[in-house]
Amino acid sequence: MSKSITAPENEPSYFENLPDYALIRASRIHNGNGKNKCPLLDIAPSTFFAGVKKGLYPKPLKIGGCTFWKLSEIKALADSNEKEASK
Repeated sequence: MSKSITAPENEPSYFENLPDYALIRASRIHNGNGKNKCPLLDIAPSTFFAGVKKGLYPKPLKIGGCTFWKLSEIKALADSNEKEASK
């Protein structure tokens, strides 16, 4: 049984105002087991990191010991999953 991954309906305008080349931390991507009020993807952290490890989700960038993802890649992932869910 696979869970559909979609962006929340109330995606904050914060992400819309950022340029596509912006880098974001994982805590802004997944729902943090309900702790993150405005995630880009409504999935648990373990699901997100397992997907990254399997190659289903974009690979992160490591900068100075911190891990980031390109906002454009995460938005594309959310959009593609939203289109699949509407089929």
